[in-house]
Amino acid sequence: MLTKFRKQFRKLTDSLAIIFIRLKISPNLITIIGVIFSLLYFSLIAFFPHTSCIMMLAILVYLCSIILDCIDGAVARALKKTSKWGSFLDSFSDRISDGLIIWSLTYFNIVSQSLVFLELMGAYLVSYIRAKGESLGLRMESIGIAERAERLILILVILIFVKVMPLISTLTFYILLIATYITVAQRVVYVKQKLVKGVGR
Repeated sequence: MLTKFRKQFRKLTDSLAIIFIRLKISPNLITIIGVIFSLLYFSLIAFFPHTSCIMMLAILVYLCSIILDCIDGAVARALKKTSKWGSFLDSFSDRISDGLIIWSLTYFNIVSQSLVFLELMGAYLVSYIRAKGESLGLRMESIGIAERAERLILILVILIFVKVMPLISTLTFYILLIATYITVAQRVVYVKQKLVKGVGR
């Protein structure tokens, strides 16, 4: 859904990326740093008491991880360092970050671990269907109501309200879970329709 606003969003990330571009920092290094921030976020949630200060710090680190994830592509384009390896590393790193971020929700006790696992599996299915569909020659971008950007925003809402209004966080999680599996269904149907019509390889 948010890909409809790609041009506007790209302007924002390009602006934030200027300092990295001027320093000529490798986009692959930015990707790796983003994963490190995801790991730091997970460590704050998993191994520290959820005080107000820790939660504020965790949310800040979470936001830094998301920003870095957006900036690496902008830096790669600006420095003309786009590559197949960079694309693979970015996708691989996203899956690591997704695992850490989604599983961190088990530490808030707003839903059962089983439901968090279902969300984790759903998120991976959404990504896998896109990768497999594109490997078959299909255009998968913007297919589904909850792409990665939407899911990360919903998780941010969960983090913001988990200590002050946990009910909102619980309801947001269910919205996230339902939207994720609707997206899985939408992408499976889309791939089937395209392949039956003979689109792609």
